[in-house]
Amino acid sequence: MQDRPGHNVRNAIDASIIARELYWWLAHTFKSGLRKTVLLYLQNTAWWQAVLKGRYILEKLAAGVSV
Repeated sequence: MQDRPGHNVRNAIDASIIARELYWWLAHTFKSGLRKTVLLYLQNTAWWQAVLKGRYILEKLAAGVSV
């Protein structure tokens, strides 16, 4: 099956260029970031339940997060 034009492996982001030229690197791997995100949601159920019910009023979650 042929992929759509312009969409191929050569278009992938090469983060090594950013690290080499700007001295910047990822703080987390995909796996560790996903784990922290899941833990955040598990530990802050009142926040995301309020979001789902439409009662979220743009409060800063970071103030009460314990990840």
